[in-house]
Amino acid sequence: MKMKKNSLLFPIIGLLTVILILSCSPISDSKSNDESRTKVKVYRTYTLDSLNPKATWNRILDQKPTKQKVEMFGQMVDVDLGEVKMETSGTAEIKSGDLKTTDDSITSAIIIFDMASFKLSKEKGKGLFDVKKYPDSKLEMNTFKKDDALYKAKGKLTIQNITNPVDIKLEVIKTDKTYQLKGSFVFQTMDFPLRENVAKKDINKDEIKISFDVKYSFATKK
Repeated sequence: MKMKKNSLLFPIIGLLTVILILSCSPISDSKSNDESRTKVKVYRTYTLDSLNPKATWNRILDQKPTKQKVEMFGQMVDVDLGEVKMETSGTAEIKSGDLKTTDDSITSAIIIFDMASFKLSKEKGKGLFDVKKYPDSKLEMNTFKKDDALYKAKGKLTIQNITNPVDIKLEVIKTDKTYQLKGSFVFQTMDFPLRENVAKKDINKDEIKISFDVKYSFATKK
């Protein structure tokens, strides 16, 4: 009889052990699955603060001697122009923009420039930009990579319906409800192109550097 009692005792203990293991493991799995499902990404949109945006431009022109047609006394005549080297600069106006984040990481930023504010030198009585037909230009930054204390961003610049890639150097200053971007980028006028009367082979350099200091604010909905 004693042998029968012992033979029944061991299977019962083993069965209880299996039940305990099976009852514990699904609970821990369900908890971890629930935690992963409840983790939600936070998306935010910040609007450019229009009170104090700052932007400046600086143009460097190095042009070989050229021959161009110029209107004189009602007729178009060929005029030999000598070598042109100059540097001009000024301020530019910013109209609007926005910045988007995912979990406090910047995913995109946009700046809209007022092209009429770029007081650039004129060629043949016309400004460098056709501001009547194309009053705005747009800078879109969409890739941000931290480089020591600064950021390197990649994006695209659109002027007069022509878009080209640009690289932007950035300093990012973050507070609870704002992002401040201080940066600069350079573009070549002949890449768009913006100069109809000069061939690319006649230009050593014609580039414009734009520097900006803008702040984007987050407004909670009431």
